Amino acid sequence: PDLGRGRRRREPGEVQHRLARALWERVRDREEEDADRLAVAVELAWALRGMGEVSEALQLCRRIFEVRSRVLGPEDPSTC
Repeated sequence: PDLGRGRRRREPGEVQHRLARALWERVRDREEEDADRLAVAVELAWALRGMGEVSEALQLCRRIFEVRSRVLGPEDPSTC
């Protein structure tokens, strides 16, 4: 039976990607150092990777690392 009422079934990666994109739209205009913005950026990077968009995910991860390094310093465990 078609329990989705005609809608196609979404894969878990696609759902995560859509959610991460929606959250990103809500926080993207905040300052780069904003903790919520950084957390959502990490989630978006994972979602992009899961969808096979490795290049975009890597680019975002590099930017996250740059911001964390600047804010937290090179000795912080999350920047090592």
